[in-house]
Amino acid sequence: MKQAVMPEPGMIVFEDAERAEPGPDDVVLEMKHIGVCGSDVHVFHGQHPFTGYPMIQGHECSARIHSVRKGGQVLVVAVVGMGIPLDAGIIQDREIAFKGTCMYKKEDFATAAGYLAEGRCLIDRLITHHFPFADYRAAYERLEKKNEPVMKVMIDL
Repeated sequence: MKQAVMPEPGMIVFEDAERAEPGPDDVVLEMKHIGVCGSDVHVFHGQHPFTGYPMIQGHECSARIHSVRKGGQVLVVAVVGMGIPLDAGIIQDREIAFKGTCMYKKEDFATAAGYLAEGRCLIDRLITHHFPFADYRAAYERLEKKNEPVMKVMIDL
């Protein structure tokens, strides 16, 4: 398995990472996308006050649940821009407990969800650029260009 690592400001390298053997209480995820967020940009420039190096990229992500033990729990900490496809039969059969939470205030999340439901937000315009994993650095270079607006840059896995 590969991981993108920032060993120092402005440098991204790809390293082999050992695939962890899941324990009995672990959920196995299949990563799909990584979002490049504002704190990543600060880390890239060596300007994040609370981050050291090397730093593994990818704290803002989307994934598919690959496996979870019977009776397991899944906690989703996210701001979700669209419905999450869940197979209710599998959830029931495996007795999986799902819980969702968000780092923002509940009221803010409810307002945003309402805007999405009413069609007041054009979410297709929020993700402005996609880059393959091998072009991780190009995503940062795209963020540096000031001549074209960028809302959200995604790394596709």
